[in-house]
Amino acid sequence: MLENYLASSNIPNLDLNDFTAPSRRYQSPARRNNGANTPGDLNSRVKLLELYTLHVLPQNNEWDYAREFINVSAVLDEERREAFLQALQSLQEEQEEQERQEREELKRQEEQLQKDVAEAKRLKAENEEKERKRLEQERQSRETSEGDYGIEQTPSFTGVGRAEPPGSPRNAVARPTGKSKSKAATASGSMTITARATLILTRFRQVFESLASSVKGNPAVIMRLLVFTMGLLIMLGHKATRQRLEQMLGASWAKVAATVGMGTKVSYI
Repeated sequence: MLENYLASSNIPNLDLNDFTAPSRRYQSPARRNNGANTPGDLNSRVKLLELYTLHVLPQNNEWDYAREFINVSAVLDEERREAFLQALQSLQEEQEEQERQEREELKRQEEQLQKDVAEAKRLKAENEEKERKRLEQERQSRETSEGDYGIEQTPSFTGVGRAEPPGSPRNAVARPTGKSKSKAATASGSMTITARATLILTRFRQVFESLASSVKGNPAVIMRLLVFTMGLLIMLGHKATRQRLEQMLGASWAKVAATVGMGTKVSYI
């Protein structure tokens, strides 16, 4: 292994005198040619040490072990050891800075995602609220329109009695004979007038209810009513207009009285 090889390496002999001075002892050819004490061998070991301590170990995040290995290495002198340590420190700082930037970027992305989710929830809530208000306004407008133009299908009341189906025994009228026939005719005429009066009152009540619902649904009707009342008062303020209106009302009332009198006579006959 590379680690065992570098750890077991001895300090090479760089003294040139040892290479130039003749040796008195016999040396084997294998020991002379192994290149263990040459400058080339030293450079090779330095390159291997650089590869191992500045590339392999930092990739595994073993910074302390790489620093310790450089300090105890016998291949490096003080100058190279200091250079190796500075390079290792620079590499560690660069990696820590890169990791810090990655963490900040990840945090920023998470915050942006949370903001997007919150904004989406807010928009959804606003849209739901708008839709709810729109449906509520449509419902109120529909109810107001039904109150303005709809006619209640309520049965007519005769006097204070309850309406009965046409086929009920109460509505079955026996044909009178003799004196009872005239009495029945008189009662029928009076009941017809009462029913008509009740129907007229019912219609007036429906008109007033429709007017009240219209005023609630559309406040502008109040302004129109006030303008109409003021115009009517101004018209009545003129003497000629007032006299003409009195003549028209008198003629109408005379016609109504004549019609009622004729109806009473016909019913009596």
